[in-house]
Amino acid sequence: MLVSLKEIAKYVDISGLTPEEIASRLTFSGIEVEEIKTLSQATNLVVGKVISCLPHPNSDHLHVCKVDVGTEILDIVCGAPNCRKDLKVIVAKVGAKLPGGEIKAGKIRDEVSNGMLCALNELGVDPKFLKDEQIKGIEELDDSFEVGDTEVLAKLGLDDVILDLNLLANRSDCYSLYNVAREIGALFNRKVTIPTYEDEGTYVSEIIPGSETDKCDEFYLKEFNDIKIQESPKWLKEVLRSQGIRSIDNIVDIGNYVMLLTGQPIHMYDKDKLAGKDLTVKDTYSTKVVALDDKEYEIIPGDLIVASGDTPSCIGGVMGLKNVEVDENTKNIVVEVARFHHASIRHTSNRLGLVSDSSQRFVKEINPHQASSVLNLVSHLLKEVSVYSKESKISKYDTVDHTQKVIECSYSYINRRLGTDFDKETIKNTLTSLYFELSEKDEDNFTVKVPFSRIDVDGKADLSEEVVRYNGFSNVKSALPYMETTVGGLKVEEKKERAIEDLLLNRGFDEVLSYVLISEKDHSLFNYVNLDTEYKVLNPLTEDRKYVRKNLLTSLLRCAEYNLNHKNNDFKIFEISPIQTVNKIESHLVLGFFGNEYRQDHFAARPYDFFDAKGVLEAILTMFNIAESRIKIERIENSKELHPGRSAKIILDGKILAVLGELHPSIKNEFSMKNTTATVLEMNLSVLFASRSANNRFTQISRFPTVTRDYAFIVKEDIKFLDIKRELKKASSLIKDIVLFDIYKGEHVKEGYISLAVTVYFTSMDHTLKDEEIQAVDKKIREIISLKFVGEIRQ
Repeated sequence: MLVSLKEIAKYVDISGLTPEEIASRLTFSGIEVEEIKTLSQATNLVVGKVISCLPHPNSDHLHVCKVDVGTEILDIVCGAPNCRKDLKVIVAKVGAKLPGGEIKAGKIRDEVSNGMLCALNELGVDPKFLKDEQIKGIEELDDSFEVGDTEVLAKLGLDDVILDLNLLANRSDCYSLYNVAREIGALFNRKVTIPTYEDEGTYVSEIIPGSETDKCDEFYLKEFNDIKIQESPKWLKEVLRSQGIRSIDNIVDIGNYVMLLTGQPIHMYDKDKLAGKDLTVKDTYSTKVVALDDKEYEIIPGDLIVASGDTPSCIGGVMGLKNVEVDENTKNIVVEVARFHHASIRHTSNRLGLVSDSSQRFVKEINPHQASSVLNLVSHLLKEVSVYSKESKISKYDTVDHTQKVIECSYSYINRRLGTDFDKETIKNTLTSLYFELSEKDEDNFTVKVPFSRIDVDGKADLSEEVVRYNGFSNVKSALPYMETTVGGLKVEEKKERAIEDLLLNRGFDEVLSYVLISEKDHSLFNYVNLDTEYKVLNPLTEDRKYVRKNLLTSLLRCAEYNLNHKNNDFKIFEISPIQTVNKIESHLVLGFFGNEYRQDHFAARPYDFFDAKGVLEAILTMFNIAESRIKIERIENSKELHPGRSAKIILDGKILAVLGELHPSIKNEFSMKNTTATVLEMNLSVLFASRSANNRFTQISRFPTVTRDYAFIVKEDIKFLDIKRELKKASSLIKDIVLFDIYKGEHVKEGYISLAVTVYFTSMDHTLKDEEIQAVDKKIREIISLKFVGEIRQ
């Protein structure tokens, strides 16, 4: 934001203050001044008159001139094509310092030259503000300039100092010169005078403002008739130039000038080109329009369009359209002052690539309480720069609550929050100086009415910020806050996660970190452990980052895909991360085995399989002392993601704990793993950590010999071995373990049945087992197989 101190001086007394003092005070009050610059850096200039201009004897384009500068006649060689006798010019005398260097006396092709006749761009004026003839030749001064006058820069309007402000998002109010003047007045205790004007309209316009969307809650209009479009006066051109804006014509320039003064963008329509008798804001259009830059843009639903009838007339807050452009033939104009939703303008502006001063102000939000005063200011200024016959009264559509904001606060709160000891009068005077209306309720508590221009102030925390930035941060005590000494450490859940991490790292896994946001395709895969509703990003940066993940498997597989594509073919990886869905937050573990395991360089290669993942699962369950009897294993049927015969769902105490298995061949193609073995596991650690786990117990090893017996039996194939094992262990305390060593299905076994072979281990802690004891348990085992499981013992 560029701020002209010459313009600021119209509204606040800055006499006696240097630009450096103003910049320093603004910066330390939270409004950073990035740079102080002048419009021109030229020195030792004077107004001269060419009294003689002859061709240079040794050049076909130079002139030898005699120039009257009031106190002397100077010989100067000039190459400008428009140099001629009786022309008033800007003369840089010997010793003058210009942006291009210092002027020295010398000879140019044997002719003496004691100075330089200047063009404005040679004095530091940006060429974008100049006409072609001004750039190609020297500046031609009019009769208002007197020969010998040394205040050349002042006469040209180039004696201004510009402050370049770097405004933070919370101080969008300072995109208004009026508000910058108020800020300077408050900081230096100087009088501020902001002019106000009344509505001088004499009739009601037939153009009716309106809005069919909640993204525009304020839309004001004023009509001007028989207006004359012409070149802007010198003072307006100079103001705009100082603010970095090129002059177009008196109507456009007034629009830009009002925006600079108030921070409120305005737009003007040629009334006679409007398709209807209304201007209504809508956000449902899907069409193509031609804007003022003569380019075609596609409008989609959500873009704000100001329409007349059903015809688009403006891309609201971004750019006007060609079909209602104000041009040299315009006679009647309608001036719009509106407030558009900042997010909508940002989306449209970014999508179309149309970023302007107006759109940036809407994006950062504007003061919604000044629409009438802005239109009255437009009316006043148009009288100065143009001619029109009459103006309408202000017409408006307005659903904004214009009640002045009131905040309750206390002196003790401000000091406590800031760590300061400001007295009541200091705080009171500070807020009053910053235009807050303060009313005390008691010795400590008070209320303030927030000035309408301060749209950034919402609560008492903002009031404390106002106090400290006004009085200086040096008042904050440089002492550490008092804190009780506490013992640091990890939470119980964090310790358990660390234990699992250490287990996996010790088993040769590498830890990975993946994106929380995933694509629509990925979010529909591997939803076994968490069935809650996921979050969807309303405005994703890309389609690949549209959903908040509710499982970790797809993210792990994308990471594995990246490594496989980069020729990292054999690896084990894992990730532990929180999963947040609509109704809960959980901690999940995911791990994967990809390629082969090598135990002796590349000689003993073995593809990873289901049992590798199962082994890790058992190790984790053992670490947390989860009894085998609490675990239920279910086969995963009809899955397009996990291999139907090599995958399982793990249930702990009736809750889904984990899913593991080898990838289905069809899904492997999706992740570029067609020729790679891939086994994965995802576990809900929150379920694991919330379950009760037994303490570690010491179990003495029996001093007496163990007896083994093998059994083979045929049962229905839908009977799970785990259920058989549990029932057999109940038969006797002498059974130490039961191990499955063979599964057979085929010849000599009926359809729908399966043959299992197990080894049963018998032992006693206090004596050597006798044959009768073994026989008794053997009988029970046979009865359980034949009666409970309707099985057949094979001899």
